[in-house]
Amino acid sequence: MLLGVGVLWLRTIFQPPIIAATSSAELPALQSLMGRLLFTAVDRGKETLWSSDLDGFDLQQIRMGEGDLLAAAKSNGGGDLIFATQEKGYRAVWRMSAGQHARQLFFVTSGIPLQFIFSPDDQFMVIEERSGSAIPQHELFLVDLERGIRSRIAQDAIMPIWEPLGRAVAYVQLSRFSEDPTTTSSEGRVMIQRMERDRTLENPIEFEKQTLVLSQTVRGDLSLLVRNENGVQWEQKNWQGEEMMEVMDVKWDAATFPLYCQSALGGWGCLQRENGDPFQGMGWWIGADGAVQGLGSGWNHLGVQEGRLLLAKDAGVFTLEARGNLRLLLSGNWNLPVQR
Repeated sequence: MLLGVGVLWLRTIFQPPIIAATSSAELPALQSLMGRLLFTAVDRGKETLWSSDLDGFDLQQIRMGEGDLLAAAKSNGGGDLIFATQEKGYRAVWRMSAGQHARQLFFVTSGIPLQFIFSPDDQFMVIEERSGSAIPQHELFLVDLERGIRSRIAQDAIMPIWEPLGRAVAYVQLSRFSEDPTTTSSEGRVMIQRMERDRTLENPIEFEKQTLVLSQTVRGDLSLLVRNENGVQWEQKNWQGEEMMEVMDVKWDAATFPLYCQSALGGWGCLQRENGDPFQGMGWWIGADGAVQGLGSGWNHLGVQEGRLLLAKDAGVFTLEARGNLRLLLSGNWNLPVQR
């Protein structure tokens, strides 16, 4: 069994309870989040933000304001936090620096922020937003945090990744079916969006076709799952398109490939929605040898923090360890600060 429940549930004895009596005004200003994990929990009917150490202990609630949390991410240096809240009639995006309280960066009236990704130098940020209900659309925006400028990168685009030098963003550009423009293909083209010296955007360059999943290796290279005449294959390329490893077959049914994956531990953790359920899905692990391992069902969210793959379900938040076992970090109704 993957979960190894024999000792994991003993962990629940030591979990600090949610402090429902604590108000936002009583919380201290944000301190450094370096080496800490982010979680969410419901406090008096509102989604709130918490941090912990790498083992799920030392839980601390983070001051947010009055709105419900939508998504959050910390800077690479751990000194800044960006988060989005649902206000009355709009979504607000906030920035909080260590030792300070939150200030609003801008507001969004049409889209829902799904995730924030800081550039390596923390000067820029990519936001993925979802808008529309009958015809859902994912958009990517680039935010210059120094100048406060927000620019659209692409529509129908997902899986944004920063170049290690912070001068380009890679993403997957999805294609809409001509016979049914309300739906998009499960695969797309990898595009590279570079920035000029004056921080303006160049025209994007097509990098790879028929890509199912785009992620990044620890070294910063691009890690791709592509569909071709040989089935589904795993490739690694640098940002100039040069192969960095031998192409490897992935033992998966390409017709049921997951829509969302994150790279960690030399492979991928993936979430595949179950029977169209928008809130829960099957978890999968694709190892360094291309083998696929099931992680069970009922997962709400999947993400990577501090190099760890985290999965959340009603029972709590788990982390995937190197041997493919899931270890419980927090028991109870905790979640991850991302939307999907």
